[in-house]
Amino acid sequence: MLLNYCNYTTNNTTVSYNQATTGNGGGFLIWYNVADAIGQYSSTITATGTNIVGSNIANDGGGMCISAGQNINTENFTITKNQANVNGGGLYIGGVGDLGGPAEVTTGPNTVISYNTATNGGGYFIAL
Repeated sequence: MLLNYCNYTTNNTTVSYNQATTGNGGGFLIWYNVADAIGQYSSTITATGTNIVGSNIANDGGGMCISAGQNINTENFTITKNQANVNGGGLYIGGVGDLGGPAEVTTGPNTVISYNTATNGGGYFIAL
């Protein structure tokens, strides 16, 4: 699921068995692209009771990829059994972008990142 320049809320959702064959974010891609930005540079995602589980695959962020300048708030959130070919098997958090600033991830109670695999950062990878 690509989320770009938006505010999005997901409740009691399961995302599984997806693949970004040449890109990032097998389950969720929360993206920022300076060339595409018109007025709004960031997204705010609220995920409650959401599971990103099982066989989501991508280059970076097998379960979820969050680029610079994006925000996500989680509660009762699980990222498990995902795979990245390079960085962040469960979660990839982007570095500082041209206009977006760093990504912000706020985890509430019962947030679990487990059993994910990658070359760098099986659970999560934070780019600088």
